[in-house]
Amino acid sequence: FKKFSTIITVEDNVLNGGFGSAILEFASKNKYTNSVNTLGIPDTFIEQGSIAELQQSVGLDAENLRVVFNSSYSALGIEAFLELLAKSDCRKPVHAKAW
Repeated sequence: FKKFSTIITVEDNVLNGGFGSAILEFASKNKYTNSVNTLGIPDTFIEQGSIAELQQSVGLDAENLRVVFNSSYSALGIEAFLELLAKSDCRKPVHAKAW
């Protein structure tokens, strides 16, 4: 929180009560004012489909993540992370060096 003005969380889980919520709670308790953008599955009914279709329907596909990251971190060299994300199996965690 001290190093970055914007924090983005991405989770393959429901947003309510998830990782992003925990980050927001931590920020609030510690009086951080960073911008926090939580990405995940909304607490609504999701139609059936392939994993790729479902990720796209909730904005967790590689292209949407690319747009979100580029809009927040365009000057920070995030392209390497996005390439890793595009090549990864999105069902497994992706770990990236903080820029």
